[in-house]
Amino acid sequence: TDLFRWIGPQASSVAFPEWRGREGVGPFCQALINREVLIVPGSLFGYAGNHFRLGLGRKNFPQALAILEEYVQGVRPVSPG
Repeated sequence: TDLFRWIGPQASSVAFPEWRGREGVGPFCQALINREVLIVPGSLFGYAGNHFRLGLGRKNFPQALAILEEYVQGVRPVSPG
């Protein structure tokens, strides 16, 4: 999907994908937090821009991933690519 930009981590297991939806990363994260998905803006970790961190270690990760998928199906990117 054009809603995310991925640059793999170079020195650790932590990554900060870039959110490319029309609304900024803050509203994106808040909408998913309201649906009980562990996701926070990268700015909380000193990483500027529309990047976010998604919690991977939760027991209900498959359910959280399904919620994320459902959410992004209704969102359009700012610009293609």
